[in-house]
Amino acid sequence: MSLAGEATWNYFVAPFIFTRPNFTVDEREPWREDGQVWRRLVVTYPDSIVAHPRQQTYCFDEHGLIRGLDYTVYQHRPKATHFQRLKTDPPLGCHRHEAW
Repeated sequence: MSLAGEATWNYFVAPFIFTRPNFTVDEREPWREDGQVWRRLVVTYPDSIVAHPRQQTYCFDEHGLIRGLDYTVYQHRPKATHFQRLKTDPPLGCHRHEAW
């Protein structure tokens, strides 16, 4: 499976697939972004699921929508962050990608 296919599939089934018994999910302290408070879940994917990073941190807004996704693509590489924006948000595009 290509990286694009794997990523698309994982984005499509999150967070529903996290209820499977072989996933590890841990809630962390809330994240504050642009005056909003997002709940954070650290999800560890099992070896049976193709995922470029095994551990990812999802941020959910007060409506339960995924608003952020933090992960390290490969060891010794920069961390990547995706911020999902709703159509009613300021015109920054569909999402903002940052790497540091």
